[in-house]
Amino acid sequence: MRILIATDGSKGARLAQLDLSRAGLPDRLDATVLSVADVWLPPSGPNETKLPEEWTVAVSSAKAQAEEALEQARKIAVADAENLKQLHPNWNVKAEGVADSPGWAIITNAEQWHADLVVVGSQGTWGLGKLFLGSVSQKVVTHSHGTVRVGRSSLDPDRKELRLIVGIDGSKGSIAALDTVKSRNWPERTEVHVIAVIDTRIATAAISDMPDIGYWAQTNPDKEGAWVQEIAKTQCEKLRNVGLKTSMTIEEGDAKQILLQYADQWKADCIFVGARGLTAIDRFFLGSVSTAVSARAHCSVEVIHRHP
Repeated sequence: MRILIATDGSKGARLAQLDLSRAGLPDRLDATVLSVADVWLPPSGPNETKLPEEWTVAVSSAKAQAEEALEQARKIAVADAENLKQLHPNWNVKAEGVADSPGWAIITNAEQWHADLVVVGSQGTWGLGKLFLGSVSQKVVTHSHGTVRVGRSSLDPDRKELRLIVGIDGSKGSIAALDTVKSRNWPERTEVHVIAVIDTRIATAAISDMPDIGYWAQTNPDKEGAWVQEIAKTQCEKLRNVGLKTSMTIEEGDAKQILLQYADQWKADCIFVGARGLTAIDRFFLGSVSTAVSARAHCSVEVIHRHP
């Protein structure tokens, strides 16, 4: 497994790193700690000497400042990588600092490295992150092609047992979220609560192209959302088969509000959701539910992107 851990040295980034011990990750994996200097590094070379003298001085000054920021980013990455090595001695951890736009740098490096998981904090010090909650993390959640974990501290840090919520609506993305939970290495007595949300704003005619869902909808036209319940029961049984204590709830309404309310009431450690759902807006705008949940939740959130 390969994970990319974004850091800016902030408290939010450190909390996201500490949260990895509750992510069900394997004992051995490859991790890259990436810190991004939000600067433009002017190119050096023969063209630099052709500039007018007053421009050359300005470019040299800008370059010196950018290189200083890049060096600081590298130091942050190295420090956080050392902390991770102490927390996870069997992990192969390396550090990297780059100069770029933070959000796009994280996305691009994750794709180039074929990362299975990208980890970001909910708040940071990059640019607008000081004013608006998670501007960088939300860009990564929205535009990444892989799974993204927005790490936060636990709502009940003294509790040893993990509590996970998986939101499903019958879409491919939500099934991928269940598969992700099923594939992880969770400690004993981990509890999973599957919340099947029936969005009353859409009908079964809006179902995706999954053959089993299509068949269920056609054979049960009088039961709005019955296919979601059937899928939830089947998936819960699969989770139990891998040793997870599993419960299920069927709800109607706004998935965003339902998932957030359950997570707060149950003091969940993490919410797992698919990046794309079945609602009409999700077909045009990537992950309206996943984006809202990852931004507003008080616990960690993993958004599962299903590759084409």
